[in-house]
Amino acid sequence: EKKAAAEKKAEADKKAEAEKKAEAKKEDKPADAGKSDDKKSDEDVISGKWTGVMTSSRGEQDLTVELKRKSNKEITGSYSTERFDGEISEGTYNPETKELSVLAEGRFTLEFVGKVEGKSFEGEAEFNGGTFTMDFELERTAPATVEPASDTASSESTGEAKKETKDSKKGETLADLMPGPRWVSSLSASKFDAGRCYASFDGHRSNDDEPHLYVTEDYGKTWKSIRGNLPSSAGSVRCLREDLVNENLLLLGCEFGAWASIDRGETWTRLGGLPTVAVHEFAFHPTSGEVVVGTHGRSIWIADISGLRQFSKENVAADAVLYKPNNVIRWRRGMERGNHGTRYFTGENRPDSTKLHYSLGKSARSVELMITDVKGDVVREFDELDTGKGLHTVDWDLRRGSNSSSSRGRGGRRGFGGPTLPAGTYLLTLKVDGQTFKQTFDVLSDPTAAPDAVPADEVLEFWLEYGERGEDD
Repeated sequence: EKKAAAEKKAEADKKAEAEKKAEAKKEDKPADAGKSDDKKSDEDVISGKWTGVMTSSRGEQDLTVELKRKSNKEITGSYSTERFDGEISEGTYNPETKELSVLAEGRFTLEFVGKVEGKSFEGEAEFNGGTFTMDFELERTAPATVEPASDTASSESTGEAKKETKDSKKGETLADLMPGPRWVSSLSASKFDAGRCYASFDGHRSNDDEPHLYVTEDYGKTWKSIRGNLPSSAGSVRCLREDLVNENLLLLGCEFGAWASIDRGETWTRLGGLPTVAVHEFAFHPTSGEVVVGTHGRSIWIADISGLRQFSKENVAADAVLYKPNNVIRWRRGMERGNHGTRYFTGENRPDSTKLHYSLGKSARSVELMITDVKGDVVREFDELDTGKGLHTVDWDLRRGSNSSSSRGRGGRRGFGGPTLPAGTYLLTLKVDGQTFKQTFDVLSDPTAAPDAVPADEVLEFWLEYGERGEDD
């Protein structure tokens, strides 16, 4: 009997222990379910690209917001509208009430406060602490891309997907290169390569005066910066243009002047002779070798870039190079008549001269430069030429004789070196330490003048020479 009672008690204890374990399992199941709910509530419904509009009594404007959520109390990103943009420095999200608030700083202090419902974010935008408000409606059009977490037990297919994602990024996008949304100031498709395009951005509305300029060689898939050695003092970029003739020559208009590059943006040099003024556009003349520079506040500025088009790293490094001059037009000067009073506004005529360019890769012992006509007669010799390393420019006034600054014209009067040359083809010859370089160019008659008209400057020359003499003379 004692043995039977002991076995019965053991069986009862075993049953009680099994029931206790079963009860414990029932209690654990709700706990696991709670954890699953927590994980679901932690889903990122904030990060990504949101697009929509802001509305006020004056109408509506497009709004784009990009958000990145690290935690519910750490949200950053950027925003942009048709008129302004800025960086989002902080933000918070309450998953229970679904309320989202982000603060942006830029041209304005702007706070977006609203509620997230699925892919919709609606609320009110407060400018400068509530100075005025605008309603906004946004929709998440592109959620943030989440890379799969690494796991030692992951399948080979997952690893292959990772490799494809990494290899597909062969270059940088504009979003990778830019500090944030900026206004596009110019977009220029290349005339020499179908896949090449130049883009410049103006960030002064976002308190960013740095020059931003980029180029793509693959139809916009990837981009690279071509700022090179361009300093911050150049200011915001207004326009970036490619030359009509030389694909390596770029002209850049900035807030504080114009710049040129002969190597497609690797290095930049400021254009001399132009005042410190904002440059908004360039217009290339199709045949004259000149460019018209449009400025903000000081009208236009015209420059001869025929020499600049021939510059290259190879030419600059060579021992000596003579650059082909631009053809010259002998414009007929009219005589000024009448009293225009104190409010007579006029521009400056182009000078009666042209520029001759040569470069030396190293210092030379002797440099000679001369111009001859079709008969081989020397019509002009230049003295006191620079023999140092670098690029050199000589001004020629289209006259015969010496180029000495002390030269006088007939009758001893200053300002007239010699008679002007007739229209025709001329030969420019450069001699550097025994080496000879030649280029031809044309002097053209004024296309607007009558064929047999005598240029006014020649009439004035004749009068200065003979007008003061008596009739018997």
